[in-house]
Amino acid sequence: MYSFFSYKGGMSMKEKIGTIARYTGLPAHTIKYYESMGLIDNIRDEQSNYRYYELNQRTIIHECVHYRKLDFSIKDTKYMIKEANERQAIDCFNKHLEDLDEKIHELNVLYEMVKQSKEELQEFIEKENEWYVEKVDPMLIYWQTNGVEWMKGRELDKAGIDFDQYDTRNVARINKHTIGSQKLEYQWGRSVDAKSLKDNMYNRELVQYFSCKRAYVTFIKVDEAIASGKVIELLNQIFIQNDVFKTYPNDIYFKRLKMVVSQDKPVSYYKVIIPL
Repeated sequence: MYSFFSYKGGMSMKEKIGTIARYTGLPAHTIKYYESMGLIDNIRDEQSNYRYYELNQRTIIHECVHYRKLDFSIKDTKYMIKEANERQAIDCFNKHLEDLDEKIHELNVLYEMVKQSKEELQEFIEKENEWYVEKVDPMLIYWQTNGVEWMKGRELDKAGIDFDQYDTRNVARINKHTIGSQKLEYQWGRSVDAKSLKDNMYNRELVQYFSCKRAYVTFIKVDEAIASGKVIELLNQIFIQNDVFKTYPNDIYFKRLKMVVSQDKPVSYYKVIIPL
């Protein structure tokens, strides 16, 4: 396990990397990584070219494990071990706690987004092909297409919203005046829950604030494009044939909750909203 050799005029006990790995529980590649980042040092045997470590490197390795377990970066771990006195270490701990607070906030936001997605699908299961009148939470909608064609000047960055921060959904809208005609007019876009917007900053000329206190709502699953006659036929069965209304009172909004590709054919799950 151990051997002795002389260097710089002295004698020292040395250990191979395999021994260090077995007794610390760290993979050899992690030990080499710590070494490459300047956290620990090795001594090379000039004859065998083997990598050896002095016993004091054990302590440093255990300190590395401690700070890495606390999710310190390699840079901060090196600072804590190589430079920081007790007061500097306190400052480093405080900064790390601030970073963890931010991570906790981000995880809480992510948790709520996952929870909402699950609840929407649960609602879909319970209410598919049924109709209801309910309040719809406001959305910000950035329309980007007319039919399948991109609209000029509607690149994503023109909306004034950092979509990467939010759980965005694909939404579509069918013009009520074209329902029953040979060619439906429709648009596709991206939506964000208005209440989740952090700074209420967005391009008000291009982004629609969609809000309605009361709307007809249903949930449908279709394997056709929304502009196909099949989708309108399904909505007619839910609303027209049930005498909910004779003609559509407003444009039809589709919020996609989920899509699955089955046998190379996409199947979309929608929440359908018809404002009153």
